[in-house]
Amino acid sequence: MSAQITGRGGVCVWGRGAEAEGAPPYWPWRRTLVNLAAQVDYERVLQESGASAGDLVLIAPELRSFGPEEQASQETVGSERRFQLFQSVGNLIKTAAAGRGLLIILEDLHGADQPTLLLLMHLVRWVADAQILLLATFRPPEL
Repeated sequence: MSAQITGRGGVCVWGRGAEAEGAPPYWPWRRTLVNLAAQVDYERVLQESGASAGDLVLIAPELRSFGPEEQASQETVGSERRFQLFQSVGNLIKTAAAGRGLLIILEDLHGADQPTLLLLMHLVRWVADAQILLLATFRPPEL
């Protein structure tokens, strides 16, 4: 599937949940965003999306090496702050997918933390009208 998408000019990125405890919050998204930044013109996509670089580095600090250094907005707190962060991720992903398509694969989400799953639920709704295929895998708990 990824070969078909990339063969048509699309982008394929993936992240994987940590098998052991202790991974930072948003770990699968952290890997996904870094993979995305490495495959697109990150600064251009960031500028076109209106996403906040300061917000995105809260999830993936490695993004500092791909684009402008920007402080995260401190104007909002709590659930409003989380929503703003999720919107920044959604805007970036939608812009990166525009005109080319994007496949996002998130593997091993059975041990994912709550922030990872909340971001996934937000993006499923937010990017529904974009050229994005989002595939998530998990193993069911042992019976």
